[in-house]
Amino acid sequence: MKRLLQNILLVISIILTRQLVADDVPKLKYLYSISELTKSEGISDPQSIFIDKLHDEIYVSDTGNNRILIFNKDGLLIHKIDGAQNIKSPLGISVDVRKSAIYVSEKESGRLKVLNLRGEVSYEIDLSKLGRSKISVGRLTLDKSWNLYAIDILNQEIITFDTSGNFKFRFGGLGTKEGQFEMLQDLGVDEEGRIYAVSSLGTAVQVFDRDGRYLFGFGKHGGDEANLSFPIGIGIDRNKNLWVADSFQHSLKVFDYNGKFLFKLGSMGSGDGEFLFPVDIDFDSKGNVYVLEKGNSRIQVFESQ
Repeated sequence: MKRLLQNILLVISIILTRQLVADDVPKLKYLYSISELTKSEGISDPQSIFIDKLHDEIYVSDTGNNRILIFNKDGLLIHKIDGAQNIKSPLGISVDVRKSAIYVSEKESGRLKVLNLRGEVSYEIDLSKLGRSKISVGRLTLDKSWNLYAIDILNQEIITFDTSGNFKFRFGGLGTKEGQFEMLQDLGVDEEGRIYAVSSLGTAVQVFDRDGRYLFGFGKHGGDEANLSFPIGIGIDRNKNLWVADSFQHSLKVFDYNGKFLFKLGSMGSGDGEFLFPVDIDFDSKGNVYVLEKGNSRIQVFESQ
């Protein structure tokens, strides 16, 4: 009888554990696509997406056309920042809504510019003070305290700046050791200040504390469902799940806070819920998921339940 009760309790425990895990996995529902990108405007080589969660406005770097497109939450184009404002091949975008400042990195020049909401260049962050002969800034992100984090593509480093654009510290570097990168692509910072770096070669995702100290890494490169072929973008949802855009597998791979694989979303195609070279991910104020596709030149939006 005692053994029977123990077995029953074990079964109940397993069922409850599985239910808790299942409840932690987001349930997604396709909502709509922002297809204005493929209409008269056209788009070339989109690289980054940023959602202003205060206004639910959507910023997209139209890199090949030297401009930034801004959409409202209904997917209507409301503003363009283009070459007339001296923007050349914008790559990374982040917006400090408190200061009405748009941070933009330029793919060709390697510069890091700060724009006002009209798209005019307010100033450039002086990268010459970092002690490198040459720096090429890639993707950008802001933490909850509005500190800025930027990828240095040339030197394979992450550079951090304070809210005034002053250099704080950098970490990483080209190499195969823990905390180094082989093809650094994107980064994200969670509510606790942990920094997540995505590399298309070597360890797919590496995790650092707020001071840039290496914590752990995860993600093997390969064709299996839980592995990553060419990870290129990352987003962190409000439950601290990590969404990685796997461009060559035309899908999203979702992991929990500790790097445990949760599920895969999408496959190659142009239909609803399908992807063609997804490159970046972000979330609006309601937790909806926005996926920027390079191949289909569109944004797909999913409700996360």
